[in-house]
Amino acid sequence: MMKIMKMFAVLALIIPLSGCMNTATSLWDGGGSHSFGEAPEKYLKDEEGYNIDQNGNRVSQPVENPYYQDYRDKLEKERAK
Repeated sequence: MMKIMKMFAVLALIIPLSGCMNTATSLWDGGGSHSFGEAPEKYLKDEEGYNIDQNGNRVSQPVENPYYQDYRDKLEKERAK
């Protein structure tokens, strides 16, 4: 019986804290929009840091990440509100 009560006590702490994580991260980033996650990299790179193209092939010149500009446009639009 005591084990079950301890488990409920732990859950009672974990559940409210998990709901606060979004609040904590929005405070950390200045209270910005909750719909934006981490910004994508400006240029496409593989796990080892080499430049890649959109097909995942290594290339000599940096290739802009198409999601980066989309992210920036949406972020600017959200900040303009």
